[in-house]
Amino acid sequence: MTATDGPWATIGVRLRPLAIRPMTLDDVEAVAVVEQQVAPQPWSRHLFADEFTIDATARHWLVAALGGIGSGSGRVDGEEIIGFAGAMLVADEAHVMNIAVDPRHQRQGVARRLLARLLLDVGDRGAVTATLEVHPTNRAALALYRRFDFSPRGRRPGYYGDGSDALILTGPRLYRPDVRRLLALHAADSPDGDQP
Repeated sequence: MTATDGPWATIGVRLRPLAIRPMTLDDVEAVAVVEQQVAPQPWSRHLFADEFTIDATARHWLVAALGGIGSGSGRVDGEEIIGFAGAMLVADEAHVMNIAVDPRHQRQGVARRLLARLLLDVGDRGAVTATLEVHPTNRAALALYRRFDFSPRGRRPGYYGDGSDALILTGPRLYRPDVRRLLALHAADSPDGDQP
């Protein structure tokens, strides 16, 4: 029995350590599995692999991995990829392209930690702010983004395959010391199981 099944699953106890680390090409298969579980129009394994053919200064991808012990910079035997996040960097703006967490591990702070680390990292790489698109009915995602002071900037008509619009959200100034402190706090492993 693991922390994700049996009685532990209902109270959100995570017995294996969670690491947020850069995604590698070796992670693509596991990332594609998570994506298939959560996205109505999932990216393919090939789309994720193609991200590694683009100039590394223009992309930044992270994974959330359970278990295994290593340097924190690459795949470790026995670890389980349970989430990921990625951003595209253009001039001084980061565009959050994708963020997803395995349904068995949602509402345990994984997305919060991924987004915080992603925003810290792109800020370190020169991004002043971040934008993203989100479906207006995705309440969990909207709550997460509000927590990081993302606010509506507009709509992208017909963005989703079903013809529905996307909300365009813009985040805070990533260089502000108060924002950096908030991001660092959320990126840390919080023992309170802070949600979402």
